[in-house]
Amino acid sequence: MTPFRFGVNVRTAASQAEWADKARKVEALGYAVLLVPDHLADLLAPFPALAAAAVATTRLRVGTAVLNNDFRHPALLAREAATLDVLSDGRLELGLGAGHMQSEYEQAGLAFDPGATRVERLGEAVGRVWAFPSRERVAAASEEELVALGFSRRKAEYVVGLARSDLDLAGFALLPDEEVKERIVTVRGLGEWTADWFLARHLGRPRAWPAGDLALRKAVRALYGDVDVRATGARFEPFQNLTAHYLLAQYLTV
Repeated sequence: MTPFRFGVNVRTAASQAEWADKARKVEALGYAVLLVPDHLADLLAPFPALAAAAVATTRLRVGTAVLNNDFRHPALLAREAATLDVLSDGRLELGLGAGHMQSEYEQAGLAFDPGATRVERLGEAVGRVWAFPSRERVAAASEEELVALGFSRRKAEYVVGLARSDLDLAGFALLPDEEVKERIVTVRGLGEWTADWFLARHLGRPRAWPAGDLALRKAVRALYGDVDVRATGARFEPFQNLTAHYLLAQYLTV
């Protein structure tokens, strides 16, 4: 059995000395890997930060969690990753994803293509990835097929019902957040939690705030006390989506 390992996400530092101290502390605490996220925000750039962390440590592995495939040409990324792996004595763990935040694509001047298209590009970069089946394939499936795959009977009913509904999921990209939520919750089995995460993950809306998510509620109250979690989202305007992800990362890695 593969040993279970723990890693920690580290995002920023005010100086080289502070960053090196953080890396050495992560190593001293027994973590297996120091990970750096990849967002167009006030964060350290992944590769320089990982190189510095590798220099400051001896055993600690370093990695990305995760790089946005669309932000870098695969050939150039491969060269950068191979170089860092050599200079860190083989300690690099490269995490690569398809991207999910529309606001970051807009910052970079890139088209925010549908999720399936982004996953296809990721597959071209790494050789093979597994994507979700198409909506048409799910609509043609029976509930029994999904139950055989491990879905509960009720979940299978909801998934097939969504695939067969008349919701224009691609068209949601042109609608404001509230109208997207109103349309999603009209489908049996879909509630506010699903609508909020659709806005956050699929559409990458910067103000998406999944206040009904249990882990996010715990993360917010751990830092701000017994507050109204949905109302608290206003203090992070207009970066509720990014804030939610960092709050969850902080809560789940502490």
